[in-house]
Amino acid sequence: MIRGYKIGDSVVHWSYGLGKVIAIEEKDMGGETRQYYCVEVGPLTVWVPFSENGDSPIRPPALAEEFPDFYEILQGKAEDLPDHQFMRKNLLKERLQKHTLAELCRLIRDLRGRSRVTPLNQNDSAVLQRVEANLIDEWVLSHEDISRIDAIQIMEELLAKQNPEPDTEVSQQ
Repeated sequence: MIRGYKIGDSVVHWSYGLGKVIAIEEKDMGGETRQYYCVEVGPLTVWVPFSENGDSPIRPPALAEEFPDFYEILQGKAEDLPDHQFMRKNLLKERLQKHTLAELCRLIRDLRGRSRVTPLNQNDSAVLQRVEANLIDEWVLSHEDISRIDAIQIMEELLAKQNPEPDTEVSQQ
């Protein structure tokens, strides 16, 4: 018996964003038979293995009352990201894999902060667009009274309060 999500539940995939569980099936993939959630994320269908140890790439959407904590993150001081593009790409991927809304907000804050100092490369821009869209989708789902336009406006207002320079303090040795 599968515990966790059921058909019809909204979930957030760490990479693809907001989706809905449309089926739960046993599948043989790679010679191993396991239970999978079939998650519809926009035009995509993603098969997510059931995980009892909590390391699933999906999570439940945040509740409306949790969002004020995320507002502080968005308007906080941006953390410096590595200048080397491959190191930065790996760091962004690692941070995305934490699959928490708090980490999405930190990524948005830090990439927006970086964009004030230097133009973002193609990967950075793609990550920023994706995580902003994922945040807005989750925001609208969690708040029945907020439209997509309102959520975008609130996010922009919070980011405008952000300190203009990323945190570039260098540790003393």
